Amino acid sequence: MLLLNKIMALQSLIGNHYYPQQKLLSKVRDGAKITKTYDTATTPYARIAAHPDVMALPKRRLGTIHTSFNPAAVQRQIQALCDELLTLATAKGQPTPNPASAPPPPHGPFPMRQRSNAPGPLDVRQRETPASHNLVRTVIDLLTAPSPRRWGR
Repeated sequence: MLLLNKIMALQSLIGNHYYPQQKLLSKVRDGAKITKTYDTATTPYARIAAHPDVMALPKRRLGTIHTSFNPAAVQRQIQALCDELLTLATAKGQPTPNPASAPPPPHGPFPMRQRSNAPGPLDVRQRETPASHNLVRTVIDLLTAPSPRRWGR
């Protein structure tokens, strides 16, 4: 959990300082048609710096953070933390093979069905990866993907 918190903190720094976002100004419904009007895309840092109600001290603190901020180095830190998280998740989730405790193959009057090569709900190849690995991989993909940007609408 500590690694995820570090990743999220670094990702929020990048998102707040370098990913421009559009804010919804108005939404008008005319029957079934909805018309949305957006503000120009700017970063949250630029919005705070331009806002007249924000006091000077927080603006200066954010300005020093922004000038000393290296997005490439932070992205490398995020990638290193994601790799560390992936190794932790895959190391803890691996089942240990124990052939002595495996159940014996079923014997009886019914012959076993031949399996097709198409993956199905009981396919062993789909169960080789632990569920924690898939979850961690999904979280890592979401955190390292560039944020969606909406331009022009």
